[in-house]
Amino acid sequence: SLILHYMDDVLICVPDDAYLDLTLEETVQPIEKVGFEIQQEKIQLTCPWTYLGLRISEQTVVPQQLTIRDDPKTLRDLHQ
Repeated sequence: SLILHYMDDVLICVPDDAYLDLTLEETVQPIEKVGFEIQQEKIQLTCPWTYLGLRISEQTVVPQQLTIRDDPKTLRDLHQ
């Protein structure tokens, strides 16, 4: 298994599904044990995956499509 971590994002790479459950459990349990919360709805189990602005499929890694708003009304709009 390969585990990549950046800030609050974690990418777990495994050769097949047999390792996924074990690796996920061994990664999530210690994180939760020290008090961090993991949002289950953000766990991506199926392809394609997104990580740090990349769209990852089984064969390729490409930058995510950017959506640029040309009519921001608030500061929040600028940050989205």
